[in-house]
Amino acid sequence: MLNAHNNLGNLLGDLKRFEEAEKEYREAIRLNPNYADAHNNLGNLLGDLKRFEEAEKEYREAIRLNPNYVNP
Repeated sequence: MLNAHNNLGNLLGDLKRFEEAEKEYREAIRLNPNYADAHNNLGNLLGDLKRFEEAEKEYREAIRLNPNYVNP
């Protein structure tokens, strides 16, 4: 179920349906707050929408949950 919400968020984002995409990512995170991929994808979406402070929060959470998101 988590992957479905995350993947649907990706698809909706690609279709420029940003509000719906955000809802899907947030639902994936609600179902599992430790889902680093959804935090990362939400950060990408928020960054694209110029909501940089919110994006930074999501990126930091993704990194905390999965340090592999950091590139040396």
